[in-house]
Amino acid sequence: MTGPDRPRPPEAPPPSPSTALAHDAWQRKHEATMTQRPGRPTEHRARSADETALVPTDPTRAARVIRGWVAAEPKPTTEYERLAAVNPADRVHNYRVSYVVNYALLKVGAVPGHPCPPARWQALTEKALWTITALRQSDAKIGTSESLILRDAQRYLYGTLGDAWLQRHVTKKYHVPSEIAPLLPGKVIDRGYEQVCKPADVAYNAAVEELTGHNPGVGRGKPGFAHSRSGGEAWFDRGQAQRAAADRGRTPAPPPFILTVPEPGRPSAESAAQLAQPPGHVDLGHGESVNLETGHYTPGFGPKY
Repeated sequence: MTGPDRPRPPEAPPPSPSTALAHDAWQRKHEATMTQRPGRPTEHRARSADETALVPTDPTRAARVIRGWVAAEPKPTTEYERLAAVNPADRVHNYRVSYVVNYALLKVGAVPGHPCPPARWQALTEKALWTITALRQSDAKIGTSESLILRDAQRYLYGTLGDAWLQRHVTKKYHVPSEIAPLLPGKVIDRGYEQVCKPADVAYNAAVEELTGHNPGVGRGKPGFAHSRSGGEAWFDRGQAQRAAADRGRTPAPPPFILTVPEPGRPSAESAAQLAQPPGHVDLGHGESVNLETGHYTPGFGPKY
């Protein structure tokens, strides 16, 4: 039927106020769900906001994030594999190291950009160093002591503490004679441990492990916690540069937070020299070296003890 005589359908009654409110609430919830579907940029930002911030906002969550990174790092399975020096310098690694440094500083009460008198600056930085040291010695199952992220964060903070602090540290912990320690620049102390002392301990452990199947764990900071592979010189140098800038600037100075991710750098001359060495080569310092694959030993020219 057409025309004016066609019956009109009954009109729907207007929605009640309570129905309209319920519909509006549903619509808001539906739109929020749509914007949070997997693959949408807004969902990614909401999920990883604390991870992408260079300075953590929630220390408890940050600790879980850091442990997740550490657990996911590939680790050596033998002591022999720990002899190879490794220096990751991609942007992801640099971001994570910076995040760990900032986490440790926040954990001990430092505030980004908030100036501190020199004594306070030193105390906060040292406490942050021990925070990372404790973290490295906290979980052998996920390899915290072997983590390159934690190694580099720790080395950065060692660099920020200055030569005088390092000289006192090696006198107390490593029994360097008090007459000699003050003559050693911080960089010499750093390279001496990371490129001579630690590789020598790892080489000894590797040799015993190969011969007996048992790892004696010589030189380890805590029994059952393996050494990390050597490296991280660039992070120590960054810490030194940060300390030098604070010393040159006006005091008080802000704590050494890393507020810009360091750009990936070119391999240093030291790294290039290490890469040029044959497989199995271990440099013991003063010209002395041993090749664990061939058994060839080269005597050194340094002092004999």
